[in-house]
Amino acid sequence: MYFVSPSKVDDLPDSLPDQAYCLIISAPDDLKDLKVALASIAKRNPAWLAVDCQDPVSATLAYRLVAELLESAGSRIPLVLYSRPGKRKDLARAVDAHASQELEENASLYRTSIHSGGLLLEGIGDGILVESSDASSAASMALDLLQTTRIRLYRTEYISCPSCGRTLFDLQETTARIKSKTGHLKGVKIAVMGCIVNGPGEMADADFGYVGSAPGKINLYRGKEVVRKNIPSADADQELIDLIREHGMWQDP
Repeated sequence: MYFVSPSKVDDLPDSLPDQAYCLIISAPDDLKDLKVALASIAKRNPAWLAVDCQDPVSATLAYRLVAELLESAGSRIPLVLYSRPGKRKDLARAVDAHASQELEENASLYRTSIHSGGLLLEGIGDGILVESSDASSAASMALDLLQTTRIRLYRTEYISCPSCGRTLFDLQETTARIKSKTGHLKGVKIAVMGCIVNGPGEMADADFGYVGSAPGKINLYRGKEVVRKNIPSADADQELIDLIREHGMWQDP
């Protein structure tokens, strides 16, 4: 990946082996050169494009502007959301250097999550690239972002109500139990709702719903339609599995 400020793109060779570019935005004036820089990069047939800006607010604005310019130009250059650890003055007081580095790594991952997650929800970004000494945490965060923003579902997604006086079973215990039996179903969305008063309306676009209908009784939903009513709680987990299997979405663990 070649790091270059927008005003210096034309100084790069016409042909580069990697053909991935990261525009360095270090001052507001750099944004003025984006349109010309993107046109120059487009001629080089890049593999993808990213933006490097340590200030999250400025980075968000820069990515929005880049996305807008690419769209207006009809360009299909993949836009990758890039983040790397930055130095924070508020960590300078840390006594232990290792502790300071660990704090900064965690803070960097949190900032990336907030910054990139917001952009992904706006439909901006074709990928995520995070530089971190903790590769496992960075990869996990990137996958969680893709899952949360529903760009790519790589595990089961659960939707649950916040619980209230109408809840007809232990919501946390029941959800944990259902997760233990269905957590391997990639891309399946399951709602666990405590009652039929608000539950069906809060299930959003769940594929299946597990909803308390009366004390000790469960209704099962396929989408927003009730398909099995007043199932004894003791049988409801298996009935849910059978329902998922009937619709071709079950996989053996």
